[in-house]
Amino acid sequence: MKNPEALAYLSGVILGDGYIKRRKRGRNETRTIIVLESRDYDFVENFAKLAASITRKKRRYAIMKRRRDGQFIAEVSSRKFYELYKYFVKTLPKASKKQK
Repeated sequence: MKNPEALAYLSGVILGDGYIKRRKRGRNETRTIIVLESRDYDFVENFAKLAASITRKKRRYAIMKRRRDGQFIAEVSSRKFYELYKYFVKTLPKASKKQK
């Protein structure tokens, strides 16, 4: 990977404000979607562009606006990004619980 800082940033955003969902498509195919929801359009757009650039595919994302609450939603579809994210998160140190 050429840009581990970008993966670290994106992983932090997902852990803080986003989530990952997997959808079945057909019998044997699963689609992996990375989702970020925020009222800040620039934040959502930059996240989507950076995530798409890691996969090296043109326009591999969608940004929508939810009418009821004004949230912008970015969806990035990439199994490769999901696998990188999973590996990166696994290598993070575990938070220790403080004893009282």
